[in-house]
Amino acid sequence: HSPSLPENKETKSGNLMKAWGGIASIQLALPVLWTAGRKRNITHLQLCKWLCEHPAKLIGKENQIGKIAPGYDADLTIWDDNEKWTVDANRLFHRNKLTPYDREELYGVVKKVFLNGVEQNLSAS
Repeated sequence: HSPSLPENKETKSGNLMKAWGGIASIQLALPVLWTAGRKRNITHLQLCKWLCEHPAKLIGKENQIGKIAPGYDADLTIWDDNEKWTVDANRLFHRNKLTPYDREELYGVVKKVFLNGVEQNLSAS
């Protein structure tokens, strides 16, 4: 999601808008959005629309993924929305261990992931 090397990321200037290839953060999308959203009374339903339904529609797969409904892929995430944790960039799955969220305290810990109904291994490789 952000393939460039850390030296191309504007770490010295801090200008994320100039960082080539953006900032890798897909792994952190759920807890980052939930942490910010809970301060603004965002509901779980709104979060699901932002992270599931809307991306499915964006790629033209709104009749296959993005909802829990008959006929849809069984791609599910089970998470604890109240559990807090601190981001450690070195433990992320990103190739380049660089994130603006390093050492940030976030809410929301993913406990299990199922893709097509099959539980996935969440341990880092």
